[in-house]
This record gives sequence, structure tokens and C-alpha cells, in this order.
Amino acid sequence: MYYVVHYEICAAVFMLLLIVVSSMKKSFGNFQSKIYRAYLIVTFVDLCLDVITCYTVTHYELVPLWLNYLLNSAFLTLQFIIPTLFMVYVHFNVVDVHSIHSNWKRLAYLPAAIGVVNILLNVWTKNIFYFNASGYQHGPFHDYLYANAVIYMIITILYTTKTSTL
Repeated sequence: MYYVVHYEICAAVFMLLLIVVSSMKKSFGNFQSKIYRAYLIVTFVDLCLDVITCYTVTHYELVPLWLNYLLNSAFLTLQFIIPTLFMVYVHFNVVDVHSIHSNWKRLAYLPAAIGVVNILLNVWTKNIFYFNASGYQHGPFHDYLYANAVIYMIITILYTTKTSTL
């Protein structure tokens, strides 16, 4: 399997520039700005892991299996966390930071929590990904990564349109 990583590298450079510019701004002290910065940093780390795992997956016979599992697990965990961070960022820009109900928090974090638990158990279950003689393979629940992103996109759109005063 061969991956073209040029777009990821370009996006990582762009994200790094955003991080530098946002860090130089003095107005980045409020809670929403901190979430935005965390979102940028997590996305940057995820892009770097994407490039690294493209190499390790392509050359799986040269890379120790434990390292491939560790890197891919970290990458995919961030893939579950990024849509959650975006939703939280949008949420805190729509409502007051201190008006969050605990039921909303539990429900909001549930899809990502399910994904992260699946990643943590993946070494034994092989539900998300695994390696065999032909290399990296998607497990039966790999598509939950896409479903997770769609779930958070729908939640964010519904929540924003419901609470927006525009």
C-alpha cells in the first residue's frame, strides 16, 4: 500500500503557521481561544502522525508491530477526539461557558468515548485495524471513524441552529 502524503504535509505546515500566529495574539486568553488553540495543536499532531503512520504502514515489514500499533492507535484516537473538540469549541462560542449541563456533556462525549475505548481494546479485538501478512487492514468497525465525524457534524449543526440568535 502506498500513500501520497503531500496534502497532509501542506496542511501540517498551514496548521503550524496558524498555531504560531494564534500564539502571538494577545487576545487569546479567554476560554474559547484556549479550546481553539488546543484544537489547532491536536490537529497538527494528528497530521504529523498521519504522515508518520503512512510511512510505517507502507513499510510495515521494517517497522516493529508494537510501534505500528502504538502510532496508529494514537493517530486514530486523535481522529475520534478532533470532531469532539470542534463541537466543544462551537458550543462554547454559542452559549455561556458556565451554562453547560452535565447531561449534555455526557451525551456529547459519548460517541468519541466509544471510539477511544475501541481503540484501546483494538490490540486484542482488531475491530478498528490490524496487521497481517499483507500489511495494514481495516477492521469491521473502522467505518465508525467516519460515522463519528458525521455524528459530531450533525450535532454541531443542530445545536448551532437551535441556539443561534442570528
